[in-house]
Amino acid sequence: MYNNFYEIPLKSADGEENFLDQFKGKVTLVINVTGDCGNAPQYGVIEEIYQTYKDLGFEVIAIPTNDYCGPNLTYGEHVYGCETATEARDFGQKQYGTTYKFSELVESNPAPGEIIPGLPSKYGKVTPHPVYQWLCHQTIVKNIGHGNFMYGNFEKYLVDKNGNLINHYINGALLDQNWENRMAGRTQDGADRADVEKERMCKDIEQALL
Repeated sequence: MYNNFYEIPLKSADGEENFLDQFKGKVTLVINVTGDCGNAPQYGVIEEIYQTYKDLGFEVIAIPTNDYCGPNLTYGEHVYGCETATEARDFGQKQYGTTYKFSELVESNPAPGEIIPGLPSKYGKVTPHPVYQWLCHQTIVKNIGHGNFMYGNFEKYLVDKNGNLINHYINGALLDQNWENRMAGRTQDGADRADVEKERMCKDIEQALL
């Protein structure tokens, strides 16, 4: 097991080795992403947070995965995910104006035995990339989040300057009010909770940047 997050080998979306080296000494938010899905508006919310803190030593890493893609979960050309990491990156840039960096496409750590309509048969049967093996293991060690597995697109992990996990935020958090008002089935209660989650994450980032 690696001593800290920044030691883990991970390529960039363009295939460059040692992608995580550039983030050493920064406070980093790690998010698992895909193309178009119900949580995709978080691309834009996270971009807002990135713009707020990036000049203070804050970074965002988007790690594409297809582990939570399928009918009624992801849409259009992305119904079964993205063929490449650059496809996910281009989607985020075009639709939500993202400027943060994307890694290679990897397998995440889906919870085994979950029954979610539309998910591919490999759900719960993949070998997670070391980056998610480490992050999920740390959620257990530090008693953060909801256990040693992941449950959807846009799970988020906050890592400090030394590569230690600080916090884990569930996949549905951070859908802000403006986006939720445009999405069928979203409620004002959900928007209010999103504001609370956003405030909580910003406070965690500010504390880590001290």
